[in-house]
Amino acid sequence: MKDVKFRVYDPVNKQFLPVMQSVGEKDYHGTEIYEGDIIAPVEKNGIDANVFYDDECFAWRANTGSEILFLYEFLDLYKNVVVIGHIYEN
Repeated sequence: MKDVKFRVYDPVNKQFLPVMQSVGEKDYHGTEIYEGDIIAPVEKNGIDANVFYDDECFAWRANTGSEILFLYEFLDLYKNVVVIGHIYEN
């Protein structure tokens, strides 16, 4: 069984605090992927995705702006992804 991990972003101090939920996957560099992270393929083909939990599907999803995939579909399609930011950083 996987550990459930969380983190939260503090926009005032611009730092993460441990409260947002981990999706249970790691990126190409071994960085844990969390809800709200922006991930992109290592190949840099211009497709970024926002990671979020979809309450209607009870599943992690990846929103590319033009389509919404299940996170596992995005990770299968782009084998090597990296965390490039977080929705609260900008």
